[in-house]
Amino acid sequence: MIIPFNQKEHLNSIVDLHYKELPWSTISRLGKGHLFTVYERITNLPSTFGFVWIIDDQVIGFTLCSLNSKELRKTIQTSFSIKDLKNILKLSIEEPGFIISALETKFIIPFSLQKIDTNAEWIAWVVDRSHPSSRRAAIECFFRTNIFFREKGQLFYIAQGDKRSKESNPFLNMIKNVEKKSFFRNNLYVIKL
Repeated sequence: MIIPFNQKEHLNSIVDLHYKELPWSTISRLGKGHLFTVYERITNLPSTFGFVWIIDDQVIGFTLCSLNSKELRKTIQTSFSIKDLKNILKLSIEEPGFIISALETKFIIPFSLQKIDTNAEWIAWVVDRSHPSSRRAAIECFFRTNIFFREKGQLFYIAQGDKRSKESNPFLNMIKNVEKKSFFRNNLYVIKL
């Protein structure tokens, strides 16, 4: 069953799910504490909304979105502690691809977003791939996101996706009315409703 995201009830579950399913993501690589801080701050914003797919009181999938991309990205930038910045430096030395992905996210993607006339942004879309209902959870979260954006009068929205995502990228590439711009480590999608 799909229900609206509630920070008090679902925050820990979505952090755990993201950390389990996307350990390679830039945000996960900085640690579960950083991931929690980011999700806590962005879900406190009045412009953030989301949905969770739950079976037997377990979160199987979730989606988070924003109606104010600029506010969202500014909030994410304020989520970095001194420890996080040290970890970024360490990971950048150990793995040059990490710094490229981080720089794309910090500078290149926001610059590209300025050219697109919307503040609607899809933040996260994660499912528990080990659960038998994972495909249904992913599809239900995707379609519920589209319904919500339409209800808010949006004609399209944007999403940033890491090229290493083996599930979301092929799914989005199959959907009509999706434009994609590729960078070194990320894709930028414009999803028309």
